[in-house]
Amino acid sequence: MSRGGTYSIIAGACLALLAWGCEIAPSYDQPRLARVDPTVQDPQISSSGFLVNEVLEIVAYMMPRMMANPFLNKAIQGGAGDVAKVPKIAVLPVKNNTRFALNKDVFMNRFRSELNKQANGKILFLARENIEDLKAERQLKGQQGLTTADYFLTGTVDGMTTPGSAGGGQESYLYSFRLIDTSNDVIIWEDNYTISKIAVERLINR
Repeated sequence: MSRGGTYSIIAGACLALLAWGCEIAPSYDQPRLARVDPTVQDPQISSSGFLVNEVLEIVAYMMPRMMANPFLNKAIQGGAGDVAKVPKIAVLPVKNNTRFALNKDVFMNRFRSELNKQANGKILFLARENIEDLKAERQLKGQQGLTTADYFLTGTVDGMTTPGSAGGGQESYLYSFRLIDTSNDVIIWEDNYTISKIAVERLINR
């Protein structure tokens, strides 16, 4: 076979390989990731730990009950239309007493933002996590005072595992909240909310 014929065969083989490669190359026409609603739990994805949509569930349960408390409701009515008199709450970090890790920054940011949405200006929440920046800014302005809290909102989450006969188990989380009057340390409101899940295997999220 002539040298020219050999080159033609090689060139043809290379073209065939290129064409084959193009056929099996991944298509990027469709996105590899699809956006989902974070408030809706995918039934195909389960977790024994903390989930974002549970924050919405907890706040939706507790806020109407807390705002209906006669002491807080009276303060809300007295502060209507006057920002200086609107009840002010400092949300303290939730204490995690479970065996699961909890990103407290993410949890608290979502928790507080949902509280603000539900309160709709009837209650104001203080930015205590930015206290040092606020102090520095007040000093620059020649002012020393900071807004004080009328109430502390404290929270804890406790967990309990009930073993199952098939190697799984039930995980229960008890969210407990207290609203404390800072002028006299009286607990004016207290409630709790339980979330339970059944784990198929105990090794999940360990």
